Amino acid sequence: MRSSPDSGRELISIVGGGPSVGRVDPNKIPGLVIGVNSAIEYARCDIVVSMDRLWVEHNWELLRTSRLRSYLRRSALKNCRGSWEGLTSFECDYNTEKFSDDSSQLNGFNSGFCALNLAYQLRPKRIYLFGFDMKRREGKVYWYPPYSWRPHGATTSGSYKRWAERFNKAASQFKAVGIEVVNGCSDSAITAFKRVDPRTLI
Repeated sequence: MRSSPDSGRELISIVGGGPSVGRVDPNKIPGLVIGVNSAIEYARCDIVVSMDRLWVEHNWELLRTSRLRSYLRRSALKNCRGSWEGLTSFECDYNTEKFSDDSSQLNGFNSGFCALNLAYQLRPKRIYLFGFDMKRREGKVYWYPPYSWRPHGATTSGSYKRWAERFNKAASQFKAVGIEVVNGCSDSAITAFKRVDPRTLI
């Protein structure tokens, strides 16, 4: 693994899309903040991670002009042109829950899990998760406006359930390297990490 200026930080927060983020001010989320997909439009974020080709293509101009530090799946860039200093493309094995320690690869079955892999590589002392509900609330898919190309979301309740269970292997990997992970969603379907009200983490 190549060293990073962010390696060894005390705290990294990862902001996903789950509706529970609506309980806090997203601009007050602490630490180095990794935003997953459209979280970057509505929260203070230092880095964005996405493995979603449609999301990348629909937000390419925003990413390119903002020059935000971006980790984007290589295959999601096939129809995009241009680059900037803060852009890192990564390979992804979406069939595994095993984190990669290679900075050119982030594994995971969705963009949130890829963001966890990036945080794992940076080796902070603790990680706070926001918006990792892994379920809908009152018909809401995200805490921000839905995507115009998928207004009702593409993830089924069955997929959320299967995804939530797959975080168990991630928990054991964090424990092995001494990283504490706290999920800021007290009723998250992900039970692998300690769950708390997100307001206690701000």
